[in-house]
Amino acid sequence: MEEGNPLIEFYAAVARCDTTGFSAEGWHPELAITREESLKSLTVWGAMAAFEEDLKGSLLAPAAAASGAAGATRCRRPGNERFCTKALMTIVGGKGVFQRAEMR
Repeated sequence: MEEGNPLIEFYAAVARCDTTGFSAEGWHPELAITREESLKSLTVWGAMAAFEEDLKGSLLAPAAAASGAAGATRCRRPGNERFCTKALMTIVGGKGVFQRAEMR
């Protein structure tokens, strides 16, 4: 079942497994990408593919005026990690609409 959570997609692209650590034939570990590439694939590259990089996909001006999200992972060992990525902040229309308590 798909949850539509971009943090799960971020993790799966890097770890090539699901959030429980399950991986089987078809997960293609040889196609794993870096955290930076995964983040770009969910933000900047998607906006560029839609020719909207000036409107979204980045927290840099002018795209910051539209929307974006910032996140970080606490996992530091690719290949031997579990799902632990958390959204730290969400920005919509240039205004912060969510900020994790530990960041305040």
